[in-house]
Amino acid sequence: MGFSVAKPTKKISNCKAQEINTYSITPAGNVYKCPTFAGNSEIRDGYIDRVEGELKLNYRFIEWLDWDPFQNEKCIECRYLPICFGGCPYNDIMKNIYSNSNDSIYPERRSLEECKKIAINVLKTSLLYEYELHKKMGE
Repeated sequence: MGFSVAKPTKKISNCKAQEINTYSITPAGNVYKCPTFAGNSEIRDGYIDRVEGELKLNYRFIEWLDWDPFQNEKCIECRYLPICFGGCPYNDIMKNIYSNSNDSIYPERRSLEECKKIAINVLKTSLLYEYELHKKMGE
């Protein structure tokens, strides 16, 4: 549509794993940024040291905090970026962590059709909310 998308100054995401103090912790004390990985100790982002009583993180958690859809060419070109903010970073992050793997074992990013459906649902919900709000206020 020709709109330019300004990069927000505050990180905006729909992914809880990208929030600084959000973790999934298993009963064994393994720590994961994304609950999708919980239980797979090979790709944990850290653990709780029961002796020292501290959270010990490895370098991988930085991938979650550093991921930015504005650095992804496909996202920058997509007109739905302001609505989905790049979707789930899982695929990109796993490829960064395991860069020697070109296998398609990771789920693909949302398709354009899926983004359209999400955008339409967001707009419908917003319009319905506004309609009901105005109706309630007698306008």
